[in-house]
Amino acid sequence: MAQGKGKIKKATATKKHQKKALGPKKGARTIAPKKKTTVKAAKVKKALEVTIKANIEQELTQVAVSKQSKPLKMVKPAAGKKPAKKKGGGKKQK
Repeated sequence: MAQGKGKIKKATATKKHQKKALGPKKGARTIAPKKKTTVKAAKVKKALEVTIKANIEQELTQVAVSKQSKPLKMVKPAAGKKPAKKKGGGKKQK
């Protein structure tokens, strides 16, 4: 005969073994090209996007300044600093 109470199973999962959300992850997904010509084309495309966005921002600020009675103050990030990356992401290093 068994003595004592039986083992009690926990109904909730622990923090280590929680279920992950199913489905695709948020954010843009791009596959890096392997051929030199496609890499070069991707760089040109990215440079064009950056310049087009900068020109659009300039045009919008000019329109906003001309239509407002108050002076417009633009907030720009520091030119020398890059945004801080989160730790723990990516591949593990030994």
